[in-house]
Amino acid sequence: MCYIENYIKRKAAKYIAPRIHQDHLEKYTTAEEILDYLKEIYINLNCLEITKHDYNKLVIKNRDDYYKFVTSFLHLADKA
Repeated sequence: MCYIENYIKRKAAKYIAPRIHQDHLEKYTTAEEILDYLKEIYINLNCLEITKHDYNKLVIKNRDDYYKFVTSFLHLADKA
């Protein structure tokens, strides 16, 4: 937990600072708790919608490279 606290950037450090202190009622007990909390804040909550939008725009044309198309399709399918 100290390692995370020392290497975290300014804005993220402000988010976790209150629960790092010893006197806080809901103090973090593990590093995983800190990382899970930061994931809630920073992971794109619209990822699925963005992926669906990109999938709907995915079209192969006669001159396009088939393998690039398949790679894009598989990437989007994995994200969804």
